[in-house]
Amino acid sequence: MLFEHEYYSVEDILRVASKAEGKEVGYFDINSRLKVNGNKGQIGHVIQEGLFNMPLDTRPEADFQPIGIELKVTGLKKHKNKKNYSAKERLVLSKINYMEEYKNSFEKSTFWQKNQKLAIMFYAWQTKKPKNKFKIIKTLIHEFSPEDLVVIKRDWNIIMDKVKKGLAHEISERDTIYLGACTKGRDGNELVSQPFSNIGAKPRAYALKASYVTAFVKRILNMRL
Repeated sequence: MLFEHEYYSVEDILRVASKAEGKEVGYFDINSRLKVNGNKGQIGHVIQEGLFNMPLDTRPEADFQPIGIELKVTGLKKHKNKKNYSAKERLVLSKINYMEEYKNSFEKSTFWQKNQKLAIMFYAWQTKKPKNKFKIIKTLIHEFSPEDLVVIKRDWNIIMDKVKKGLAHEISERDTIYLGACTKGRDGNELVSQPFSNIGAKPRAYALKASYVTAFVKRILNMRL
């Protein structure tokens, strides 16, 4: 399949994304990725390829270039009142490179370069329902408010301070408020190198905590449905 990048504005992204609203995720599964079990990123891959016509990659830059917007796809679950939504889980962002990230300031970090502006597509997660039957709800553009950014910067510095002290193996999501460092990898026993220590550390990725995503959904999405 020939992939093309043709996104030069937020309007371009939202115009394509709007075509998916109300459709099932399986409609965009052009490479049958949902038939393989165990990959948490499957739905995001399906949307990136089948809706936005973009190849999968591991670039440090944001997905939508040159406008610097990263694509994220995540599930929501309905409250018991059947009206409002909350986040099903944390929103996993870019992987942390212990050996390099600590050398950067926050503004030049891979976290900020890749995730300062997000196009978040939400789908309705339902227990006991196959992934291909999940329906797409809405896509919103997320930017950190000045107030949230203060907390995000502090969280990032807490994570990096442990790396600088040779304590990457002691990082915990309990350390921070909005921006977590969740474990990443197929094997829970996997360890990677860290600077300033010979002790192996679990691979981790930046993640917006479920409570933060839920607050964003309550403030923005629930008002539009």
